[in-house]
Amino acid sequence: MRLAPRAVRLAPVAPAVRLAAGVLAAGALAAGVLAAVLLAVAAPAAANVINGADDRDSLLVLAPKLGLTAEEVQHIRSSTGFVACLSPTPSMGSGVLFLDNQQVLTAAHILYQPDGKARSRCFFRNQTVPPVMVDLVPYKGYSAFGAMPPKPGTSQDFAIVRTALPVTGGAPFRVPDSLPAKGETLIVTTGHPAGMAKEVDRFVPVAQSCTVRRVLSAGRYAALFNTDCDATGSSSGGANFARVGGGLVLRGVTISTGPWQDPAFAGAPYNEKRGSFTTAISVSGVVLQAGRALMNKAPAAAPAGMPSALGAMPGAGATGSAPAAGGSGLPGVDGSRAHRKAQPGN
Repeated sequence: MRLAPRAVRLAPVAPAVRLAAGVLAAGALAAGVLAAVLLAVAAPAAANVINGADDRDSLLVLAPKLGLTAEEVQHIRSSTGFVACLSPTPSMGSGVLFLDNQQVLTAAHILYQPDGKARSRCFFRNQTVPPVMVDLVPYKGYSAFGAMPPKPGTSQDFAIVRTALPVTGGAPFRVPDSLPAKGETLIVTTGHPAGMAKEVDRFVPVAQSCTVRRVLSAGRYAALFNTDCDATGSSSGGANFARVGGGLVLRGVTISTGPWQDPAFAGAPYNEKRGSFTTAISVSGVVLQAGRALMNKAPAAAPAGMPSALGAMPGAGATGSAPAAGGSGLPGVDGSRAHRKAQPGN
């Protein structure tokens, strides 16, 4: 039985203006680009909230409850953040530095359109103060995909992508070559998912504590694990951490969730048959091997003439596609089957 759900797809937003060349930016520039993308994918409060209330909140608010030190909070902010693409139909999710500070792991479907065509002008932006924003290089020789085009919500829905320059001040978390265990406590962080119950500063990671409910071995493919983590649109690529041997390690990234736009699922108990669960892809095994191989062979410099995501973005007035009746413009998924079929986009 295939339990991996299909991925939530982001609605298209207004196309970006032609962008200035460059590879690294911070402060106002990063804020301007990100604000335009966030505006386009904004959604009303709805979520695949599992087992009660939506308890996601600012990393700064939850850090004491999660047992995080000040150093760990800073490490998370410097190594995780937004992954977004601007053209031709922009999308947004999350990502995390992987094995070094010039390589990002994320959900592959963020970088592709639903029709299988690659997006461009993609970037990673962390959540330090000031933030660091850098172009992603999702091209042959600079990236490793589980499948091309991606197979959303499956064990092949991962992308490891080199950045045009190192992420200054960023450092990857340790990656154990072992699977998480059922019952293991996770700390999951995302850039700024849609539809949260609480208002959170978009420049601070959103955090939560949740639990590994089942681990699915995938043989020659990457392993998956199901969790009771709350998730909504743009949660894809969120970092799943666990504490092993006293320190935080990266266990995986979120790739899909249940029907988060259906009010009937708000607070529903964890239930795989109904689709009330979230799935992450494990960084052990296949993903770890792919990351190491890419790190060792990728060219140091980005290809000449690569389109850049850095520059001016339309702000006020940027609009996305019209929401479907009763929806938010971010299509959900059908939770009536364990493998969940993706619903048509808007």
